Amino acid sequence: MQVIFIINILNVFGNYSLIYGHFGFPALGAEGAAISTSVCRGVAMLLLFMVLFKRLIKRIPLAYFKPFPIDKLKSVLSVGIPSAVEQISYDASQVAIVYFINMLGNEVLAARVYVMNIVIIGYLFSLSMGQAIAVCTGNLIGEGKKEAAYRLSWYAWKRSLILTGIASGLILVLARPLLSFFTSNDAIIRIALSVLWIDFILEQGRATVLLFLFCLRSARDVVVPVLIEIVCMWVFAVACAYVFGIIWGLGLAGMWIGFAMDECSRGVVLALRWKAQKWKKKEAIGVNVNIH
Repeated sequence: MQVIFIINILNVFGNYSLIYGHFGFPALGAEGAAISTSVCRGVAMLLLFMVLFKRLIKRIPLAYFKPFPIDKLKSVLSVGIPSAVEQISYDASQVAIVYFINMLGNEVLAARVYVMNIVIIGYLFSLSMGQAIAVCTGNLIGEGKKEAAYRLSWYAWKRSLILTGIASGLILVLARPLLSFFTSNDAIIRIALSVLWIDFILEQGRATVLLFLFCLRSARDVVVPVLIEIVCMWVFAVACAYVFGIIWGLGLAGMWIGFAMDECSRGVVLALRWKAQKWKKKEAIGVNVNIH
């Protein structure tokens, strides 16, 4: 957290300097933002490596890799590769969605950017809860306390919905002044306000998706959830968004209905998958070495 806090401050300074040309730096616009972000991420990586090897893992003897732990690698890849495929599919779907939004004009595209920057406040709560519960359930499952992990996840899910609901509700209340901070264009503000009401429902679905997706990953149940994710995001977030927004003429609000259908449908299916408890049959990835 300390590293990320420092890097965020550095990134704000770098963006301000390189985009507008302050403090003797050239005004590079979007290129400057890209340079600042890339440099800051590189610095963050180096700082985190320093934390890792100075505070946590003093050394990693080569003896740990003789013989090479191929079974452990396969176990890790069995979780990592499907998760990477899901992320690639999500990024591709977002490219398609932005292409559709471009068909609606610059004002709609601008409204989408402003909405995304505002709703991230609610998204952060659901993401944080999902990441936290993944750590807790992973530890419990590794200790063989699968029932405890199961009960804890539902407890956390309810709290996640409450936190996300409060954050999304505050966004709705403060929506107009927040949007006015970004733009004075009434057309953009009207489009964004219509979307934010739909987003309140979407965030509840997103909170459910993140929590149970991370729980299933902790339990090594990844293949079926990834297939669920891919099907839902392309059927609802892409296809339905195109139908509602472009063909039916509902604009960005219609597309957001498709996004909400995507998040809510994935949330329901992933919650049912977790509730079925088939993940309890899977073995945790074992570790038989101590690193000092």
